[in-house]
Amino acid sequence: MHKEVSTGPASEADSAWGGVAREPTPEEAAVLAETVEQILQGLNEKERQNFQLCLEGHSAPEISAQVSPSEHTVHWIVKRIRKRLRQVRDEIDEPVDGSS
Repeated sequence: MHKEVSTGPASEADSAWGGVAREPTPEEAAVLAETVEQILQGLNEKERQNFQLCLEGHSAPEISAQVSPSEHTVHWIVKRIRKRLRQVRDEIDEPVDGSS
C-alpha cells in the first residue's frame, strides 16, 4: 500500500525536490532513475528498505516497526539519504562551462 504523508514544512534546500503537478518528461525520469540508483548503491539492505518505505510515504514509526530497531535510527538514515540527495543535486546543478 502506498500513501502520501506530509513530512512537515520543507526547508529551502528540500524545496527544490518538491513534488510537481505533472508527470516527468522522459529525460527527467531518466535522471531521477539514475539519481535513485546512485543513492541505492551507497546503502546497505536495511537502509534501502528504509528509503523505499520513506518514498512510499510511510512514517518513521511505521518504518521502525517494519525495518529498524528505533525511530531514531529511521530519522538518522533518512537524514543521511537527504544529505546524499542534496549532494547529487548540487553535482547536477554545477555549471559545466570549464571555467574555474
